[in-house]
Amino acid sequence: MKTQRYKFQRVLRAAKRAGQRDGKSDLPKNDWDKGTIPYLSLLHSQYIDRKEANILAFKSQLTRMEQSRVGAQQEVIKASSALVLAENRFDEADRNVKSVEREIDGELEDMPASLPAKRRNLGTFPYFIILVICTMAELLVTIPALQFLLGEKRQYATLLAFALGTATFFGAHFIGTTLKKRQDRSIPQPKTDILLIVGLASILFFTILFLAYVRANQTLPFAGNFVELPDSWKLNVLWTIWAIWQITFFCVALVASFKHHSETISKLNKAKRVRFIRRRQLERAKSSLSKSSASFESLKIDWKPSLTKELDEVAQTEKLLLAHYKQACALYVDNNIHSRRQSIKGDHPAFESPEMQLSEIDSLVPAPGEGKNIWDVAELESVGGRTQ
Repeated sequence: MKTQRYKFQRVLRAAKRAGQRDGKSDLPKNDWDKGTIPYLSLLHSQYIDRKEANILAFKSQLTRMEQSRVGAQQEVIKASSALVLAENRFDEADRNVKSVEREIDGELEDMPASLPAKRRNLGTFPYFIILVICTMAELLVTIPALQFLLGEKRQYATLLAFALGTATFFGAHFIGTTLKKRQDRSIPQPKTDILLIVGLASILFFTILFLAYVRANQTLPFAGNFVELPDSWKLNVLWTIWAIWQITFFCVALVASFKHHSETISKLNKAKRVRFIRRRQLERAKSSLSKSSASFESLKIDWKPSLTKELDEVAQTEKLLLAHYKQACALYVDNNIHSRRQSIKGDHPAFESPEMQLSEIDSLVPAPGEGKNIWDVAELESVGGRTQ
């Protein structure tokens, strides 16, 4: 414990100067009573303040120790509550995953005809590979056709072809997923989906035919291999070939989307992600509770030996302060008497300094019924007793 430090030699010099100053002024007078010398009263107040500061520092240390223990206990309670919440959330997420899995297996399904719509027949990675291949093939067909049609630079034709290819395969994805959803009779089946499918398929079909016609005209001068066909048929044959090419890409993407899509599988993946997050939160909550418990256990120590030592230091410090106080008072009186023009007796009542008593410092006592490692702040703060 850090006690209030001061320079005693400076106090002695001040007492000597004060004694010489008051002595030259012939203070105190012969008719002064006990406790009338201002300097001795001030010196007494200063030493009482120092003594009380030591007691206050000791009590503050006790309070900090108890606050540390209470704070650690509160952290344990908080971590325990967080762990219970994390466990409940993880259990809920795990139940959701198992519920969706049972739904996929048909355990919760009243209409077995809807089971195919809940299952995924094509994995995500193969589906991604198919879309990449179809997109590249579509670009190989569309870019030259747009470049021939627009007469623009290749980068503009590429950009427009990419936009058209994206729109085409988005349409294939939409049609495939919508058809897959309509297999699931457990969900609403809006009639607007049929209208959207028909409209989108019609637009994409005519777009494919138009681009195939442009590509056929572009490649017509190079159709020398069709020697057995009349010249009037070559354009139609080329048109048919390019149209079948692009329709094949579209149909492959549509079927892949149909086979890959599953609302229930998507819901299962989302539930698994939530369960993974909840598991990580549960692990962090367990770790936090373990750390808080370890911190709290580390504070469950027997404070009595160290606090008893601190009390001994407080008692020794008070005895030293009392000795310093008496020495400073004696130095004041001695210098006062030797500096006076009029004589005064050294045992004059005015020279009697105010009494300074030691504090009533008792031994520490554990709080009743709490064990040796738990302390009551109210009892601890009474250790210093009363100062006079």
